This record gives sequence, structure tokens and C-alpha cells, in this order.
Amino acid sequence: MSKLKIKTKERRFETARDLYGIFFEDINRAGDGGLYPEMLRNRSFEDSVLPEGYIQQEDGIHVKTVSGWLDEFCNGEGLCRWVKGNNISETEIPAWYTHNAKMELELTDTLNEHRDAALRIQFEKDGSLTNTGYCGISVKAGESYSLYLFAKAKEEIGLDVAIEYQGKVLTGNSLVVSGQEYTRYDMKLTAAEDCHEAQLTISCKEGGEILLGFISLMPDNTYMGHGLRTDLVEKIKGMSPKFMRFPGGCIVEGTTPSTAMRFRDTVGPAWERPSKLFLWHYRSTLGLGFHEYLQLCEDLGMEPMYVCNCGMTCQGRKSVLLEGEALDEMVQDTLDAIEYAIGSKESKWGRLRASMGHPEPFKMTYLEIGNENWGPDYEKRYNMIYKKVKELYPQIKTIANEHVEKNGCPAECVDEHFYNTTEFFAERVNYYDDYDRKGPKIFVGEVAVNEGNYMGQLYAALGEAAFLMGIEKNQDIVTLASYAPLFENVNYRAWYPNLIRFNNHQSLGIPTYYVWKMFGQNRGEYVVRSEDEGGQCSLEEFGFMHDNKLTEDFAISVKPGEYHRFGYETDGKQIRLYVDGELQKEISIPYGPAFVSVVTDTKDEIIIKAVNFAGDVDPVSITLDCQVQGDYTVTLLSGEKGDENSFEEPEKVKNITVNMHGASSEFVYEAPPYSVSVLRLKKCEAF
Repeated sequence: MSKLKIKTKERRFETARDLYGIFFEDINRAGDGGLYPEMLRNRSFEDSVLPEGYIQQEDGIHVKTVSGWLDEFCNGEGLCRWVKGNNISETEIPAWYTHNAKMELELTDTLNEHRDAALRIQFEKDGSLTNTGYCGISVKAGESYSLYLFAKAKEEIGLDVAIEYQGKVLTGNSLVVSGQEYTRYDMKLTAAEDCHEAQLTISCKEGGEILLGFISLMPDNTYMGHGLRTDLVEKIKGMSPKFMRFPGGCIVEGTTPSTAMRFRDTVGPAWERPSKLFLWHYRSTLGLGFHEYLQLCEDLGMEPMYVCNCGMTCQGRKSVLLEGEALDEMVQDTLDAIEYAIGSKESKWGRLRASMGHPEPFKMTYLEIGNENWGPDYEKRYNMIYKKVKELYPQIKTIANEHVEKNGCPAECVDEHFYNTTEFFAERVNYYDDYDRKGPKIFVGEVAVNEGNYMGQLYAALGEAAFLMGIEKNQDIVTLASYAPLFENVNYRAWYPNLIRFNNHQSLGIPTYYVWKMFGQNRGEYVVRSEDEGGQCSLEEFGFMHDNKLTEDFAISVKPGEYHRFGYETDGKQIRLYVDGELQKEISIPYGPAFVSVVTDTKDEIIIKAVNFAGDVDPVSITLDCQVQGDYTVTLLSGEKGDENSFEEPEKVKNITVNMHGASSEFVYEAPPYSVSVLRLKKCEAF
């Protein structure tokens, strides 16, 4: 039996207003074909074009940056496993195929200065051009879709446009292309029936030649009409996030100066935004850009947290440093981004924002300077940006990638990242208890179980929940937290696990999603003093011994050519290692708490969050210093350790809320095995 003593009369500090948020990075094709529901893959025809600073390798699969970073490219398809797993047929221009027609890239006569390529098609009679989308195009009966394209032709040419499946037309329309200047053509397409494996086909009965500069197919039904995929935004909304960190992540850094993120590339009309090869192995057309991020923040009431490039490419991928004019340009790009967000509509970038449909300023609350950068080169660039931003926008709260204050740099907040096993997080519930309260605030910007046997499963969610409870107990210093990564298109996985998984028509949250949902929806106003007492679980019981090394490698003295006897003994708390009967090393087996809790309150309620790591019901004895009403609610997440969600069972693990009775100043709550519980108790008298 665990025990929990709650002292509501001892409020420690206010809860951090923006504690729980989200972190969006375009990884796993989370942008185009995902949150930004473009239905055509490679709509700019540029996926197979190598950006400046990349060199194609002789194997035809890999590319290398001039600084030495090697990556899979596969002619712009990305990772080899995507090609194999998605049964992608070979094509010279990714996602595009022809029948009775010839296609080739046009690298000179493009739509505008930002486009690297156009697509030239020579149709024979009854020739056609097809796009397969993101493992198919998904349409719903009765719903409409908007297609536009920029094209030109030396001679007038008639085209039939259709969304079809195995030769059956689900919806279609026609157009006539003429004129030797690029012209925009628009049409509406309304589906006759549901289909998730359709394709777009442009056919030409009489034959002829056209040049396509850009093409797009988007659903008309988007969240609040702002162009984002409704079910994915609703999943975000369900978490009640208070901030959004964007646009990355490693994509902010890039692998070359040409692929580093710049704000100015992500605003303006979509067809004027240059596409970008991300270090997660694919190009994005940046339709999901700075404006769209800010609009999403406004729509969901989230505080924007913009992550800027600080003048260096990814340090984990053969970093390149920007110097001189290139560095100054990158610093100015950050200032321009802020002006776009909060400048007046009379300012240079404010005028562009107004032309995009938002004359009034957005918010710009937080600025993170760089992503996962460190060392003297980072500190130099951090200081440059910090100084300029604070001169012009002192109200913006800045975030550093490392503890730069240790080297004399100003630091308001520091971003710390944690990726490890369930057991790692269970052991570190008290990680922030002894942090220096005179130092900068802490942003736990990326946290997830991504090692061990339970990735993406319920048991991982328990470990993460326990760690978050430790964060909640230290909200006087840890003021921001977000999981990473947020989204995964299941056909293009580059990282695992991810909080929300989707294909072209379905989405689901992993068990951890429901932890963040529960915690985001149950916040409280003050952290109150509480003391919990529970058993200790040997992490050997949790599978720790199968997933982790308990010690670094160490040398032993043995004679070559002779047999030796190796052995160990353990009492469950210590492991002793022997060679030929002689003790070589003694190791302590890690232990973690079987029960973890945190308590917050409001004027009228007490909110208890608790984790039961054990495989049995834990009758928790709860004692309060005030009287509460007998009726209370419990929001609960529980199941078997290895339970996970899938498209066949998308809600196998999800939170449920039940009404319970029997609360008082002393009562017992039976925490189910392998569970996260949130109890809401009503005070009898206002505090």
C-alpha cells in the first residue's frame, strides 16, 4: 500500500502558465501530405534536384555534402526502405509517371526565380501524366478539392484532369492551356465515392506539349478554413497545449548553408516559396511556413516559440559555420521574422503579413536561438542574436540551447533534451529537485522514451508520466515542456516513436499522447506540498537488465589459451561478477519508485496525478489537511505493459474518465496496475 499525504495549506508556488506545449518539426513527412494536406507528392517537380553543396555518389543511392555528411537520396525518393516498403516503382521524377508521353525536367524556363525546375511533358495521342500522391490520394464522397496549376504551351492544348482509381474516374474536369507565358488554371473536383488509393491523371487526347511550373491539389475542408488537416489539428487541440515550438528541430540547422532554414523562404504565395531538402531525407515545398505556424498558434490559443538558425548547420552532421555577410544575413532573417509576426502592417514584413490575410500582428512570445547547438562557436552567435533581439524586442523571452550562463552569457531559459528508456525516466523523478534556483529557467524541449522494449507502448508512457510529475513538482524552475517528435506519416518513418501517427486518411495517438492530454487538461493553479511513500521496484523486474548496460566495459586479467569460469550472484540489490572465483566487480541494481505523484490545486479543487508502475492494484492511502466532497472524478490510462495503438485498434489505450465516490480527508484510492491516474477532488470550503 502506498501513502500520499497532501498539505493544501502549504502552497509551494504557482504552476507555470505555459508548462505543456507541442514541438513541431517536419520529420517523417509531417508537413506536406500531413499537417499541410497537399495531396500531390513532388508538386514542384524538384525532389530529384540536388541543392547547392550536395554531391551525388556513384552508387546512385547516396549523396554527400561538401563538408562530408553522407545520406540516402534515391533520386529524391528519400530512404531506400521507403521505396521498398511503399512498393514505389522506378521513375525519373519522383511520384510522376507517364503513359504514351515523355517527361523531363526543365531547369531554365521555370515559373519564377525561386523554382529550380518545371516539368516538360510531350503527350502522344491519348497520352497521360499521373501523380501517385503520398501512397495514394484519399478522397471522400461528396467532398470537394481545389486544384490549381501554372502551365504554358506554344500551341493550344486540351487536357482532361481526373482523380481516378484503377481506371475508374472518381471526379474530373477539363481545361485548355494556351499562351507562351505561365498562366494559372483553377478547378474544383468533387468526389463521387470514397477512395484512399486514388491517383491524379492529366490526359491529352490529341497530343501536344506543355510546361508545368507548379501544381497543387488540396481538400477544401481544412481546420477553420486555414489550410491544415482537420483531424491532426484536432489531435493537437485535444492536448490543450499552451505553446508551439517550430519549425524544428534539426531542419532549422540544415546540413549545408543552402538547406539551412530561413524565415523569408517560408512566407508569401506557396508557389513562390523555394522548396527545401530536409536532413530527414526529403524535400518540402514549405506550404506549411511561418505564417501558417503563427495562424495555428492563434487558432488554438498557443504561444509561438520560434526557433531560428543561429548561423551554423547541424553540428551532428559535419557542421558548417556561417561567417561575415552570410552570418549577418542569417541574423537579419531572424529580426525580419519577428517583424513579420508582430510588426505593424506599415512595416516591410508586416505589409507582407497583411497581404497574406492577417493585417493585425500575431504574437511572438518565445525565441529559441539555434537548435541543439553548443560550444564557443554557438556562444558567439547566440550573443549576437540575443543582443540584437533584446535591443529591438525586449519583451520576447529567449531560450538558449545549452547552459551558456556558465561561460558568462546572458540566459533567461535553457533547452534540455532527454531521450532514453522507461527506466531512465522512472529513476529521475527528482532530477530537478536540486537545480540552482538562481540560474535560468528550464525548457524540457524534447523528451521521449526511444530506447528499450516499450517504445510507443503503455509502459513507456508510465515512465514519461513519472518524469513529467517530477517536472510539475519543480515548476518554479521548469516552465516549459514538449514531447518529440509530434507527427509520423507511417509510410515515411525516419524516427520512432512519434506522438501522433497518420496515413492519408487516418490518425491515432500513441499511449503517451493520452498522458500529455490528461496532464494538459488538468493543471491547477498552485503546486502544493505533498509526500508520497511507496514501494521500490527493481528495474530488473521491468526488463531493465535486458535493455541496458549497468556498467561501462572493464578489463579483467585472464591467460590466453586457458579455460576460465565466469559467474555472477545477486540478491536483487547487488550483482557480483566473478572470474575463476575471484570477485571482479560489484554493481548496484537500479531501483525505481513503484508509485509517483504530484498535487496541484485551485480555489475549489485538488488535482492529484499518480503513476502505478506495479503489475498489481495499489491501494493508495490518501490523507488531506482539509475536507473534500465524497464524489470525485478519475481520468485513467491503464492496460498491459506492452499495449499499443494501431489503425486496427486506434484507441486500445486511451484515457477514460469515471465518477467515483468515497473521498474524504482520509480515503483509499485503488490505482489499477500499470496506470496513470488524475483525481479531481472538490474542496468543501474555499481555500
